[in-house]
Amino acid sequence: MKVTQKGQITIPKKYRDRFFLKTNSSVVFEEKEDGILIKPIVNSGLNEIKAKIEKFAGIADKNLSTEQIMSLTRD
Repeated sequence: MKVTQKGQITIPKKYRDRFFLKTNSSVVFEEKEDGILIKPIVNSGLNEIKAKIEKFAGIADKNLSTEQIMSLTRD
């Protein structure tokens, strides 16, 4: 991974997905003895909840019961 002229890097997709990083997500940089730790700023699990909602948005069908719809959202 390279740092651009403006000091930017791209966070690989597997990490963006794993840590629910979307456009305008916030991260914090922590200086460690051996490098820099980049951590997502999580608002009481709000990013995780948003990601789950986005994952299932628009897939509900009027032929599904409430219980069937709820079971789709459970891991």
